[in-house]
Amino acid sequence: MKNIKSISDFMDKLKIVSKLFIRRYLNVQTAIGYLLANDPFRSLGLYPRIITTPDGFKIYTRHIATLSINIHDQYISREYEQHPEFIPKFGWTIFDIGAYIGIYSLHASRLIGKGIVIAFEPNPISYYWFKENIKLNNVTNVRILPIALGDRRGIIDFFIITEGNIEASTVVKDHLLSGFLYNKYLKVAKVKVPVYTLDEIIHNYVPDKYVDLAKIDVEGSELSVLMGAKESLKRKFIERLVIEVHKDIINSWELKKLLEKFNYKIVLELDLGPLKSIIYAMNTSTSK
Repeated sequence: MKNIKSISDFMDKLKIVSKLFIRRYLNVQTAIGYLLANDPFRSLGLYPRIITTPDGFKIYTRHIATLSINIHDQYISREYEQHPEFIPKFGWTIFDIGAYIGIYSLHASRLIGKGIVIAFEPNPISYYWFKENIKLNNVTNVRILPIALGDRRGIIDFFIITEGNIEASTVVKDHLLSGFLYNKYLKVAKVKVPVYTLDEIIHNYVPDKYVDLAKIDVEGSELSVLMGAKESLKRKFIERLVIEVHKDIINSWELKKLLEKFNYKIVLELDLGPLKSIIYAMNTSTSK
């Protein structure tokens, strides 16, 4: 009966994905990713497993969507490296905000050499696998903090996908409940997580108060993170920002206006369909 139900659910999901693909809400890669993100793959014992990335890192992954979405976005689409000034360089300090299991952090760690990656991941499941990936690869220049970033310090509800692609876990519940495919197929748990502002993190943890690049992928909390970084943006403590904008929650125009208010120039914007875009912004100062 369990197998029959799994097959039935998969066929229902196939019908939904087909409609969305025909209407151009999903591209081929994303549609395949959603179809493969189905419980039978876990029940067959294929996940969790260790995979090898194109640049040679070993990665523990607990869901096939990590391959079809996250690895694809990092190594095939190269969504965070479409502008040459945003490819990590030797000696850089990088913030990976919304780090998931460390795919971007590990990739950047090799490029920056004696630099450092400070990563932020409030999802306790992702945080666990991130730490395991650091140990698996003997990486010494990545630090991971199990906290969220926002516009004020405190404790906040965090919604975790317990079955499915946990990468989409978020503090914005509507990001899960209003999604095209999420309602029927996700199991979500709520936990309390600590939240800090980017301003206080830079003040307390970055000795020279300078971050070469901040990559932000926070599933609908982009504006909140930036609102908690007003002082750092004003004082040009962050040289570059590459931000994944979740357009079901965030208005891209509003986000760009906030950055321009602090004299950041939008040097590139990737429109990746109705649900997502990537904004590359650089400060206009020449202080460093």
